[in-house]
Amino acid sequence: MDSWIEVLEFPSASRDPQAHKAYTTVLTEGALDFLRRLVSTFEDDVNQLYRDRANRHTAYQEGRGPSEFSAATAQTRSSDWRIAPLPAALLDRRVDIGDVDPSNGPLLRNAMLSGAQGVQVDFDDGFCPSWRNVLIGHLNVANAARGQLPGDQEGHTRAATDGTSTVMMVRPRAWNMIEANVMVNGRRVSGALFDFGMFVFSSGRHLAELSRGPFLYLSKLESASEAALWDRIFTWTEEALDIPANTIKACVLIESLPAAFEMDEMLWELRNHSAGLNCGMWDYAASFITRMGHDRRKIFPDRNRYVSMDRHFMRSYRRKVIATCHRRGAPATGGMFAGVDDGSLTTHDKQLLVSACVSAKEGDALAGADGALVYDLSLVQPVQDAFAKHFAKGCPNQLSSYAARDADTVTAHDLLQIPTESDVSLDSLRTNIEVCVRYVKGWLEGRGHLIMNGKVEDSATAEISRAQIWQQIRHGVPFESPPAAVPDADSHSRAPLSVVTHKRHKAAAADRVTAPLVRELIREVVCDLNAAEGHPQEGGDGTTTSTPSTISSSADEAGDLVADLVTLRECPLFITTYLEEQRILRRGADRPSHAKL
Repeated sequence: MDSWIEVLEFPSASRDPQAHKAYTTVLTEGALDFLRRLVSTFEDDVNQLYRDRANRHTAYQEGRGPSEFSAATAQTRSSDWRIAPLPAALLDRRVDIGDVDPSNGPLLRNAMLSGAQGVQVDFDDGFCPSWRNVLIGHLNVANAARGQLPGDQEGHTRAATDGTSTVMMVRPRAWNMIEANVMVNGRRVSGALFDFGMFVFSSGRHLAELSRGPFLYLSKLESASEAALWDRIFTWTEEALDIPANTIKACVLIESLPAAFEMDEMLWELRNHSAGLNCGMWDYAASFITRMGHDRRKIFPDRNRYVSMDRHFMRSYRRKVIATCHRRGAPATGGMFAGVDDGSLTTHDKQLLVSACVSAKEGDALAGADGALVYDLSLVQPVQDAFAKHFAKGCPNQLSSYAARDADTVTAHDLLQIPTESDVSLDSLRTNIEVCVRYVKGWLEGRGHLIMNGKVEDSATAEISRAQIWQQIRHGVPFESPPAAVPDADSHSRAPLSVVTHKRHKAAAADRVTAPLVRELIREVVCDLNAAEGHPQEGGDGTTTSTPSTISSSADEAGDLVADLVTLRECPLFITTYLEEQRILRRGADRPSHAKL
């Protein structure tokens, strides 16, 4: 036998009929055979990709990361060329809905009916890839591609495929993730190839016939060679599935420091399959730490206070993405506005939310971007209007208005010039800890993103949060000036925990970030989460402690994992890889899942 495929877990029809239905519908004999051929064909290339990534990371660790754009590809950057023409469905990119977990049927349904230009159907940053979620997610995607949205009556098909309707942009898992339940040739398959393969086999030809795809987002690419691999995968798939050549289109998220130095080169490699580039702000910021965080001279600034698109290095990054794309006839889109109405906002606060979103996205539009992402569906129309008013009359984008005006003015130094502020506030540290604990807790419970303090948090914000904590512990980053005096403990009955924390840790806050302090703050976050879920335990000193260890809550487990993650000897490149290696998905397999058909 030249190649073979094995599925390791079969959902029970009696215990989980929804997952069983998804399994039998998605993993057909034909789908598995296609996946076997796809993985076998590109097995050597994928293995080389992993070796190249390891070598690249070693170079950064040794201080040999790029300080200039490569001379070897100078001709690609200087030559005049453009990507293949975009299909009509991708000319208007003003608003995509981001972080749409395909296993959450109501969320997918509402996003597809939102009136946005596109929906980022996300198997990556906003998704927890439990086997149940993966199966139900792919069934929901296959049905949605045929106009059958979750919640529709059986057999009902809506006319949602005309030239003005919302398109699906499927985001497979990144190359760092695996699908642990499927093996080809005795090896577990990459999550990227599994998600891509299931999507294109079930829906690729159908969407192509409708001129609605297949369209994708590609996460966490690091180099032009990785873009070239995807291009070969697309070409092979088009031939294998009888999809017209150059029909598959993909938008690459620029989410890593290495990728920022090869934007032209990636567009060149994908020129026949390109749908442009996107700014992935927080993953990009985190990559500075995961690549160079061991270097005391490169302390990354407090992300909650000093990192935004107004800072020079981030502004240069956005400018480079936009100018590079427009020079090549490719759309460029800004990042996702994370603000969300969680149902508790007053009318005034809702107006403030819309105002903040419009202001941020008008900044993208003025910089030349062709669109951006939002999570809150109520922001779709305001953002569409914000971009439209900056477009030339009758134009669906800014490709002609901003063609190559400053592509060559962004230097390597601009991209690497991070702010010099090196202190941290106690509130900011605790916020980062809470994001991490809540995110990991969500994974344990089958969720890939959450709403916290009026913002959506996913693996990208968890990534920068945990990386920042790791670096602050590693180098003993100092705190800002001690917080102002607060009332005595007796008056704290209604005070926010962050205020109480200032009082409790005032001595430590005057000094620096330490592992014991971080662990204490983690325990406080865990106690808060346990108390909110109704199982606190009162400690002997009057403080609230976590649930007894005889039955650990998911918050307890999450706290333990985060405490380990931020004190490892080396900083992991990806939080999701770390969680996968801890067998998080297997440990949470028997917990209730939030996946819905």
